[in-house]
Amino acid sequence: MKLVVEQMTRHLAEFDAAASDCLEANRGVFASLFSAEEFGKFEQQVQGYAFGEALAQLEQAAGAHRG
Repeated sequence: MKLVVEQMTRHLAEFDAAASDCLEANRGVFASLFSAEEFGKFEQQVQGYAFGEALAQLEQAAGAHRG
């Protein structure tokens, strides 16, 4: 999970469209980090190229998941 989150973080930070592919390939990992509502929001942000917002949400969720 950590590697997938790091990969997505890198894609989002670099405004790399590969973030969408990463999300599709690892839906289960990301779904486990978020509530259903948060995951839907994250997915919309990634698909809508709102990478700054998606990155902030991912960092918050990953931090909470570790904690």
